[in-house]
Amino acid sequence: MASPYTPDEPSSSIRAEETWLQGALLSGIVFGVEITLAAMSFSAIYKQMGSTNRIRNACFMAYIVVLSALMTAAQGLSAEFIQMGFITHRYYPGGPSQFFIEQYSTPTNLVATILLVCANWCMECLLVWRCKIIYCGDNSHLWSIMLVPSLLLIGSFVTGGLFIRHTLGSTVPTTYALAYSGTSLVLNLTTTAIIVGRLLMYRRRVTKIFGPGHGSHYSTAAALIIESASLYTGFLLLIIVPFTINNPISNTFQQVIAQVQSVSSFLIIFRIAQGKGWSATTGRAMAYITTTRESEGRQNRYELNVPAENEAAVLQSKLHEALTGLSPTRGDLAV
Repeated sequence: MASPYTPDEPSSSIRAEETWLQGALLSGIVFGVEITLAAMSFSAIYKQMGSTNRIRNACFMAYIVVLSALMTAAQGLSAEFIQMGFITHRYYPGGPSQFFIEQYSTPTNLVATILLVCANWCMECLLVWRCKIIYCGDNSHLWSIMLVPSLLLIGSFVTGGLFIRHTLGSTVPTTYALAYSGTSLVLNLTTTAIIVGRLLMYRRRVTKIFGPGHGSHYSTAAALIIESASLYTGFLLLIIVPFTINNPISNTFQQVIAQVQSVSSFLIIFRIAQGKGWSATTGRAMAYITTTRESEGRQNRYELNVPAENEAAVLQSKLHEALTGLSPTRGDLAV
């Protein structure tokens, strides 16, 4: 028997309202993780301000502040929009779910959407930059490899701009939302594949030089997930697929996706701040080591016999030796 207090609305509307509320609660949880990571990343970068990479660290700190500000403002406005649907306009014809659809372009949600799109552009730029850094040791193929991610990044700016423009209408711009989300998904899938492929290739090279059991420092499951931001890619699929088949569960993941992507970005920065992230010098030194060993005819000989747990220290030591052998006057070796 139905409860007499159940709203006089179709079950589909009630289900949609449930997904909106669940998404708001979940986004608040992930937002807490995001702010924590932002603070940890900022603190770790700040402690390195006296190092040689002062400009890079300053850029990272500015990036963290800007991204945190965008996400915090968007989080507050999104919460206000949810409050408008469930409390301020609770008697809107069709219920809160209909309010969220028909009043999508209300100023509160419109500003939140613009902020989230801008934040997404910042995070995609970071991912493409990481792709370039990881491939910078291969200057002969760098630009051919970066062509597709760069074009997709431009496409993300274009489709995102069109999405914002048509959000000024009265309802959700479904076509442009799918175009923008699809472009972002392809961009992230492409960069994920490129980054993971490169790290696995370097693992093979390290194993060839140091022997079996080595080469996992930059290619563990955690490293691959963080460096390639594949966490965001997976969540993006959870939005696009239900959205395409008109399943309301997409409302839940839609409110969380921006926070998940920012978490992925802050994880990348935090990993770099800890000295665990792949850097431009790492790639160049790795290429130098491989070329030197092959020229000596020792590419199939293991130079060191050390426990696998010491591989990170050994690898860093060998990379340092390789870097000292690189000419500091060569402009293409600048970090």
